Amino acid sequence: MLPSTKRRFAEVSLRSRLARAAAVTVFVVAPAALVAGTSSTSLAASHAAHSSHRNKNDIDGDGIPNKIDRDVDGDGILNGADNDVDGDGISNGADSDVDGDRVANGKDSDVDGDGLHNGSDPDVDGDGVANGADRDIDGDGAPNGSNGEKDIDGDGIKDGKDSDVDGDGIANGADRDVNGDGVANGSDRDVDGDGLPNGVKKEKDIDGDGIPNSVDSDEDGDGVANGVDDDTDGDGASNSHDKDDDGNGVDDEREHHHSTPSSTSSPTPSSSTPAPSTTVAGPAPLRTLR
Repeated sequence: MLPSTKRRFAEVSLRSRLARAAAVTVFVVAPAALVAGTSSTSLAASHAAHSSHRNKNDIDGDGIPNKIDRDVDGDGILNGADNDVDGDGISNGADSDVDGDRVANGKDSDVDGDGLHNGSDPDVDGDGVANGADRDIDGDGAPNGSNGEKDIDGDGIKDGKDSDVDGDGIANGADRDVNGDGVANGSDRDVDGDGLPNGVKKEKDIDGDGIPNSVDSDEDGDGVANGVDDDTDGDGASNSHDKDDDGNGVDDEREHHHSTPSSTSSPTPSSSTPAPSTTVAGPAPLRTLR
């Protein structure tokens, strides 16, 4: 074979190998684009596209619903130790929905999706900060007690009835910082975190219209005035069977007793006043003469 022919053959062979190498390179990049369903080869774009279409009930698509999945985002890190449980790029401490189940932290019974109910979870929002030291225990973005929260630790028990308001494992009676806001009880103007100064209790407002029940003409907000409504407080029990018609926490019988004038309250003649005399004067008795 002539030298020139050998050179041309070598050039063709080299081009062929380069073409095959290029083809292999394209093949490696192509799957990412195909999986993402887009022609873009950007991994970031692919991740964003995948995230936007992920199943809200099974984020990592492993067949295990998020609620019982110990690794919601499938990154190999268990939820309790993962600083971004749902893998949405927002760290747990700043995520309004830590476990990505479309239930806001403030309403989620298991905020971080670690399988522990908030009431027994030492780190409710899974941000790595224990409840006792966490200034936003339920991860709703608002400091404990700053927005008039009714359930600071998100355990499903209203603070007014919760024996451990901040969920730090220390009962309120022994807790030096009941609402977990970082201010010791002795210096805290709102110890229980109800949004009201200590000693002031919020008046009930059943329908949440901002008008206290005591001055609300339609307490339950059903469009029927209290005087006509057969279920004034909207609790499902008709007034005739409800011991507390207006839902103010005071039994009707007690309210009626205090509001009805006593039957002995009207003035009556004093029993000490002498009654008019009915004795008729007559002649003095006769004396016997001796």
